[in-house]
Amino acid sequence: MGKAALYTTIVLFVAATLSVLALFPKNQKVKSSVDLSAGAVRKVLSVKGYKSAIFVAGSSTAVVDVMLIFLPLLGRQLGFGSTEIGILLAIRAISSMGVRVVLGGINDRFGMKNILNAGALITLLGSIAIAFVSEFYLLAIVIAITGFAMGIGQPATMAWVSRISDPDHRGLAISIRLTSNRLGQVVVPAVAGSIAIAGLGSVFLLLAALQAASIVVTNRALK
Repeated sequence: MGKAALYTTIVLFVAATLSVLALFPKNQKVKSSVDLSAGAVRKVLSVKGYKSAIFVAGSSTAVVDVMLIFLPLLGRQLGFGSTEIGILLAIRAISSMGVRVVLGGINDRFGMKNILNAGALITLLGSIAIAFVSEFYLLAIVIAITGFAMGIGQPATMAWVSRISDPDHRGLAISIRLTSNRLGQVVVPAVAGSIAIAGLGSVFLLLAALQAASIVVTNRALK
């Protein structure tokens, strides 16, 4: 059992890595050294579209984290057992990982703006549905579809940041993106926790609003 889990983890990691690499232009190289000077940071932040990219990246990361935290609580509220909740979480994780296997081809066909918007829109609708659906099998279908869409944001925004960044500062740009993700992982769950007192459904409506903002930002930044 332990070996099977290890092999599965390795396979999923390789698939995720390949999916990200598939989104990168073939002629791009990331320098291993990172210039951490204030001037370099300002230069990275001044790149057109960069702040939008890290906002969308942070939004997509926060949605995944909040879903992971509050979905089990919602399941308990709906009367689901531990096994049923575990199945829902597994469906979400597998769906999010599954999209990465085909993401490179989807990006080549439809473009980064379209796949980011589609992913955010489906996540938005799925989050609203999760707030109101109470039947297990219907909820599992909604989570499968939503999870597939949620898997688009992270690798796509990584490629977005890489494409718009100066080759000399690409490593720093990616580092700042990761830092902004960590900030989102703290702020959004904290806000979600503060509004959960109004009902767990309100948390998923918050995620829907966050995805709506992400769509607006993406449309303004990518032409």
